[in-house]
Amino acid sequence: MQIETITARKAVDNAFLQETITETEFESFRQRLLKLLNQADDAVEDGESEEHLKGLIKPFLNNTNFEEKYYINTKKDQDLAIYNGESKKSDVGVIIEAKRPSNRSQMITKEDVNKKGFQQSIFYYLRERIDNGNEDIKYVIVTDVYNWFIFDAQDYERYFYNSKKLRDWYQEWKKGQKVSSGTQFVYDHLSEFIEDLDVSIKAAQVDIQNYRKLLDKKELSRDEQKKLVPLFKLFTPTHLLKEPFASDSNELNKGFYRELLYIMGLKEYKEKGTHYITRLDEENRQHASLIENTITQLKSMSVLSRMSNKSEFGDSEEEQVFNVAIQLLITWINRILFLKLLEAQLYKYHKEEDRFRFLSHEDIEEYDELNKLFFQVLARKYDERSDRINRHFGHIPYLNSSLFDVSDIEGDALAISALEDSLQMPVHNRSKITDKDGQQLKGKSLSTLEYLLRFLDAYNFNTEGTAEVQKEAKTLINASVLGRIFEKINGYKDGSFFTPGYITEYMCSETIRRAVVQKFNEAYEDWDCKSVEEVADKIARYEVPYPEANEIVNSITICDPAVGSGHFLVSALNELIAIKNDLRIFVDEDNHRFRDVDISVDNDELSIAWGSDPFFEYRVTSEFKENGRVERSVGSDTQRLQKALFREKNILIENCLFGVDINPNSVNICRLRLWIELLKHAYYRKDTDFQALEVLPNIDINIKQGNSLVSRFDLDADLSQILANNDDLTIEEYKQAVRSYKETGDGEDKRALKEQISSIKESFSVGLKELHPVRQKLKKQREILIKKEAKLDLFEGEKKSKKEQKKIKKTKKKIGKLEEELDELESATFYDQAFEWRFEFPEVLDEDGNFTGFDAVIGNPPYIRQELLKEIKPYLKENYQVYSGYADLYQYFVQRGLTILKNGGYFHYIVSNKWMRASYGQPLRTWIQQYQIKSIIDFGDLPVFQEATAYPCLLQITKSKVNQDFIATEVENLKFDDLEKLITNERFVVDQNKLKKETWSLIGKSKQEFLSKIENKAQKLEEIVDGNIFRGVISGLDDAFVINEEKRNEILNEDRKSEEVIFPYLRGKDVGKYSHLNSSQYIIFMPSGWTDEKTTENVEDKWVWLKESYPGVANHLKPYADDAKKRYDQGKYWWELRPCDYFEEFKSPKLLYLKFQVNPAFTLDLDGHICNSAVWFVSETDKQLLAILNSKLGWFLISNYCTQIRNGYQLIYKYLKNIPIILNDTLQSKFESLVDQILTAKKEDSDADTSKLEEEIDQLVYELYGLSEEEIAIIEESIG
Repeated sequence: MQIETITARKAVDNAFLQETITETEFESFRQRLLKLLNQADDAVEDGESEEHLKGLIKPFLNNTNFEEKYYINTKKDQDLAIYNGESKKSDVGVIIEAKRPSNRSQMITKEDVNKKGFQQSIFYYLRERIDNGNEDIKYVIVTDVYNWFIFDAQDYERYFYNSKKLRDWYQEWKKGQKVSSGTQFVYDHLSEFIEDLDVSIKAAQVDIQNYRKLLDKKELSRDEQKKLVPLFKLFTPTHLLKEPFASDSNELNKGFYRELLYIMGLKEYKEKGTHYITRLDEENRQHASLIENTITQLKSMSVLSRMSNKSEFGDSEEEQVFNVAIQLLITWINRILFLKLLEAQLYKYHKEEDRFRFLSHEDIEEYDELNKLFFQVLARKYDERSDRINRHFGHIPYLNSSLFDVSDIEGDALAISALEDSLQMPVHNRSKITDKDGQQLKGKSLSTLEYLLRFLDAYNFNTEGTAEVQKEAKTLINASVLGRIFEKINGYKDGSFFTPGYITEYMCSETIRRAVVQKFNEAYEDWDCKSVEEVADKIARYEVPYPEANEIVNSITICDPAVGSGHFLVSALNELIAIKNDLRIFVDEDNHRFRDVDISVDNDELSIAWGSDPFFEYRVTSEFKENGRVERSVGSDTQRLQKALFREKNILIENCLFGVDINPNSVNICRLRLWIELLKHAYYRKDTDFQALEVLPNIDINIKQGNSLVSRFDLDADLSQILANNDDLTIEEYKQAVRSYKETGDGEDKRALKEQISSIKESFSVGLKELHPVRQKLKKQREILIKKEAKLDLFEGEKKSKKEQKKIKKTKKKIGKLEEELDELESATFYDQAFEWRFEFPEVLDEDGNFTGFDAVIGNPPYIRQELLKEIKPYLKENYQVYSGYADLYQYFVQRGLTILKNGGYFHYIVSNKWMRASYGQPLRTWIQQYQIKSIIDFGDLPVFQEATAYPCLLQITKSKVNQDFIATEVENLKFDDLEKLITNERFVVDQNKLKKETWSLIGKSKQEFLSKIENKAQKLEEIVDGNIFRGVISGLDDAFVINEEKRNEILNEDRKSEEVIFPYLRGKDVGKYSHLNSSQYIIFMPSGWTDEKTTENVEDKWVWLKESYPGVANHLKPYADDAKKRYDQGKYWWELRPCDYFEEFKSPKLLYLKFQVNPAFTLDLDGHICNSAVWFVSETDKQLLAILNSKLGWFLISNYCTQIRNGYQLIYKYLKNIPIILNDTLQSKFESLVDQILTAKKEDSDADTSKLEEEIDQLVYELYGLSEEEIAIIEESIG
C-alpha cells in the first residue's frame, strides 16, 4: 500500500471553503495554532513524553469550535478520540493516533505509510467497527503534532473493514484463537496485510511548521490570509465530523428564499408532494409588496384592456391580472439578481472599491432609476449613453444580453418604473438586515425598493474564489444557489424537482467523458482509447496540434430536452472545461498552454487553482476619472488566463450545449444561467484600454421553447426536395446564419439574422407540410378522383356507369377521411408548441440536411403523472412505442432522448425507477432492450429530491446494439461524500440479456445465473397455490368497524345474533415470523351484497331490517353513519364493506404474511381471522411452504423478486407470485416437525428463542433446493 497525499485545500469541500470567516474567528485560530507550534517546540526540546504531546492536541482542538458540542478524550489505549456528541456515551467520530516527533520509526511519512502509527490506527478502527458496532467514524488521524495525516474513514472501511479475511482474523484473535493475545501480534499481522495491498490510500497532509512565518506576523495581507483559510477549515467540526452544511453548491438557502418571497408578496405551498408558488391569501397581503404594487398599477392603468393576448394568461380577469403581474415580477427579479452577481464580480475585480456597489439603496432610490439601469446602462455601450448617465454609471459595463432588452410582457403591460415608490412594508421578523450598530431591523418599515436592495446587500453574492476574512460573516449566495432560486420562482405554476449538484456532476462526468473519448477514436481510426487519460497520452505521443484537439472537443453536441433552469448544461460546461485541462489542451488564444493552472470540477463548481493559490481571481488596478470613466490595468498573466476561460466557455456554449423546454420561463432562466457562467470570467478588453468588458454572446438561440415530445415532422423527413426546389436555400447558409447570430453584438444585425433564420425554418416547415404522408395520400386520392370523374362519361350502359359511380363514392369517402385526419393534425392544440427537432438545430444536420443526432443527451425529465396527460395521450399512443395508458411523462422523454441521439451516442437521465417493475413500464423495458445499457444506479426511495419522494434512478444507455453486460448499484443511503467512489465500491455486473420482460431486478450476474438455475427446476408460487393469494380487507372507517373485546362483549350482551357478523381481526403488528395469532381486536364485516342476500325483495327499508335483525351492531354503527356514507371503500349500503369475492377464504386455514416486510414475516392461521390490508394471505397451509418462505433462502428470493421500499420489500401479488418454489414429499415430515416445534414454542412464549430450529430449517431448505457451498455463500452474504 502506498499513500497519496493531498493538500488541505483539496481535502476541504469546495462549498465549505467558500464560506466567509469573521476576522475574530480567523485571528483566534491563528493564535491557537501558533501556541500549539510553540508548545510543541518546547516539548521536543525538553524531551517530553508522548502523553505530554497528546495533552497539547486536546486543548488546541477544544478551542477550535469543538469544546461546546463535542467530547474529546482518550478511549482505552487509544491516544485520542473526538466523539460525535457532548459526552463519551456518544460514538467516536475521529480516531487520533499521536506520536512524538522524534519517534520516526513509528510515525508515517509521505514515502512510507506502513509504520506502527498507521497499524495502530487500523487496529483502533477495527475495534470501533467490530467490537462497538460504530458506523459513524468520519476520519482517522495520525500525527506527531507537526505533521498531520488525515484519512477519510470510508477508505479504512473499504480497504480494511470490508476485507472479510481481515475481519475474520481479528475476530479469531479477539476470541483467543491465535498464538498470541498481544496487540503487537496484531500490528505485525497488519503490517503484512498492508504490505500485500496493491492500492493507494489518500490522506490530507499538512506540516504546520510550514506556516510559522504567517503565524508569527502581527498582521496579514488579504493574500496571506487566504493561505491559512484551508487550514482553518480543515480543523473545524464541520470538516472533521462532516457536520451538515450546504455542501451542495446548488442547495437552496431557505432564509434568503423565504424573505425574497415575502418582499415579492408570494407564498410557497405544497400539493400532492409538489411545491408551487402563488399570491398570499387576501388577509395576509401587503399593498407595498412587489406583486400587489404591480397588480394595482395593472388595474389602475387598465392594461388588460389593451392586451390582445390576455386569454393566454388565464380565464378570469383576476387570474389574468395575477399571471401578467407575476411574469413582470419574474422578469424584474431575474434582472436584479443577475445585476447583484455582476455587482459582486466588479466589486471583487476592483479590489473592493465601494463605487462598484451600484445596486445600493443610496444610489437607486426609485423604480425609475432601476429602469434606467436596465435599459440606459446595461443595454447601451458607453458612447451610446447620455453624459448624465455616464457620470453616474460610466464605470458599469455594457453587457449585450437580451436580458436587458424590453421583454414582450413589458412592452404589452408596463415597465418597472410604473411602480409606486413611496409604499412601505414591515421588515420580515427573521430578516438579516441590520442597522449601523448591527442590530436587526425587526418590526421597522422601509420602502419596498430600499428593503429589497438592503435585503440583497445582507448576503455575499461572490461567484468565484475562496472564503474572505471579513468583519462580519455574510451568507454566500453564489450563481448556483441563484440558479436554484431562479428555478423555484420561474416554475411557480409547475412545481419543480431540482437535481442535486452531486447528481448532475456525476452524470455529466460519466457521459461527457465517454463522448469525448469516442470523438477522438472516431477522428483517429487507429485509436482505441478507453479513457480521457489514454486520450491525453495519445495527444502528447502523436503531438496532435492543440487547435486540432480542441476542435474535436468543440464539436461535441450535448442536449437536455427538458432543460429547466439549465443546471445540467452548466454542469456539462464545467465538465468540458475540466476535460480540456485533463487532456492538456487548455490553451490561450495563441495556442500556448498555461503553467501551474489546474482546473477541476469540485462540488459541481469549476475550481481553478493557479500556482500556490487554490483559487484563481481576476483583479484590476483602477483609478476613477471625473467623466465617470475608469483607468484600469491588469496583469498580463491574469488577463491571459481570464480571457482564455471566457473564450473557452463562449466556444463551448455556442457549439456544444443545446436545450429545449415547454416553459418559456425555464428557457429564459437557462439562458440566464449560461450568461452567468460567462459573466464569472468576463474580462476587460485590452483594445478598449480596459474600459469595456467583453460582451456576452447571443446564446439564446441554442436554448429554445417548445414541447420536446410533440413534432409534426419525423426526424427522417426528407429535406432534399425542399432544398432542390429552392436555389437560395442551403444547409450551409442556415448554419452560417446561426453562427453569425451568435457572434454579432450589433442590435440591427441581430434582428436581421433572427428574421433570416425564421424565414429558413418557415421554408422547411411549409415544404415538409406539403410532403407530409397524409397530405401526399390526400393529393393522390384527389388525382384519382379527377381521373375517375373524367372517365365516367366514357362508359356506356347503366350498369358500368353505376359501378364507376360506386368507385367514385368510395374514393370521396377516403378523401373525406384524409381531410378530417389532416384537419385534426393542423388544428390540434397540442401542436401549438410543437418542437421540430428535424431542423431547429442546424448543428446536428449534415451537409445534405439529414438529422444526425446529438453526441450526448442528458437530463431530468419532468415527473408528471399520466392523469394530467389526457389531451396529449392520443398523440403519444400514435407516435411512441413506449406508450402505456398509465405511464408517466418521463417514459416518453426516454424514447425522445434516445431518438434524437446519434448512433453510438450516450444517453443519461435521472428518472423514476418504477418503470423497471411496474406493468406500465413493460413497453419501455422492451424498447430499451434494443440498446446497450451502460449503468443503472438505483436510489430506491431515498430522498434525492428535497421536494418529494420520487424513487429516482440514473439510467445510462449507449445507442448501439447490446454486446456486453452493464454496471448496476443499489444505493442504500445518502451518507456518502463521493457518489463516484460509492458506485465504484458497490457496483455489480448485470447480464442485460437475462433481464425478464415481466420485471427487471438489479442483481449481479452470479445471482442471475443462480436464480436461473433455481427457476429451471422449480415452480412459481402462483402455480403451487393456484393463484390463491389475497389481500386483507379495507373498512374505510376503522373507528366504526374495528372494535375491541370490551365493545364486542357489549354488543353481544345486547344481541347475541350479531356474533354472525363479528370476526377476530388481525392488524399488521399482530403478524410476524411463525407468530402465534392472538388478537384482541374484532371487525364488523358485512361485505357488499350481504344485506340483499339476507333479505327479501319485500323489505323496503334495509336499515330498519338491520336494526330489527342485528340490533347490537346497528346501534353501535348508527353514530358513524354520516362518516361511513362519505367513505370511498363501502358496499351497496353504508354499513357494508367493499365487495369481497373471497370472503369465505378468510374463514379457512391459511398462511398469513405482511405485505411490507423488513424481515421474513409468514405464519399459520387455523382460526379464520379476518386481517387488514397490511396483511395478505395464501389459501394454503403447507408447513413446508411456510418454512421455505420464512427461511434465509426465502428472504433471498423475496429480496430479488419483490419491490424494495424504504428498508424492506413490498410483497404484492404480481411480484411474489413469481418466486420459485420446490416442494418435496420426502422432506415433508421433517419440515412439519420443525415448524410444529417453533409454533408450539411461540404459542407458549412469543419471545421464545427458536433460532436453532430455524437454522435447521435453513439447512433443510438448502438441501431441498440442491445448493452448493458457493451458492449458499451467495445467499448468506447477500442477506447479511
